[in-house]
Amino acid sequence: MIPLLAGLVDDAGVFPPSWLPMDQALARHRAASSPMLSGRFLCPGDRVGELLALLDDDEKIEVHLLGDASVELPTDPRVIVRGVELRSGVMTQLPCYLEGVAPKELAGHGVLGKLRCGGARLPSVEEVGAYVTGAARVSVPFKATGGLHAAVRGWESTGDVPHHGYLNLLLAVARALSAGDVAGVLASTDAAALADEARELSADLVTATRWLFHSYGSCDTARPIADAQRLGLL
Repeated sequence: MIPLLAGLVDDAGVFPPSWLPMDQALARHRAASSPMLSGRFLCPGDRVGELLALLDDDEKIEVHLLGDASVELPTDPRVIVRGVELRSGVMTQLPCYLEGVAPKELAGHGVLGKLRCGGARLPSVEEVGAYVTGAARVSVPFKATGGLHAAVRGWESTGDVPHHGYLNLLLAVARALSAGDVAGVLASTDAAALADEARELSADLVTATRWLFHSYGSCDTARPIADAQRLGLL
């Protein structure tokens, strides 16, 4: 596996469009072993009790808790909270990713960003490019969510508006950090060229890229891996 993809995918199985029941999502999470997976399970803050009821007595699980303004942090040591992802409000006890706020507004506040790339609405190349460029300019790390199951931009089940690809987004971050063409790589559907560019990134640029772009949540944890394998990146 190329280092650019290490620990990239957070498991969002209980979220749409998969909507897996908690027991099925947990079973899938336990069975997963690819180095592309971060090992983090994304759980709504109000469903922690449901998760705890399914864990073995000596089992531990790393999670991000998702909520609106705040979430209640569990005291049970089996649930290891690595971060929270919120739509409003800020929690300072641990890494906090705030959705829907421009990076320049987050700079200097100890808050991380969260970029939604799909779901009910697909943002344009220009919108995603502006967010990535802004994050690079003010050095605000972020994660992404929504619609990034496939490695490469395309038109699968999205009608007339193409979905974004996780490889496009990674390379957009790399280009933003090296004064490259961010919009061009976000718009590319040339899978072979994208894969070649990913292989050719310097070790320093890979490190900087993943410092800025932490991970993304995917309800499908098989497709990202299959695409990376098909492109010879895993």
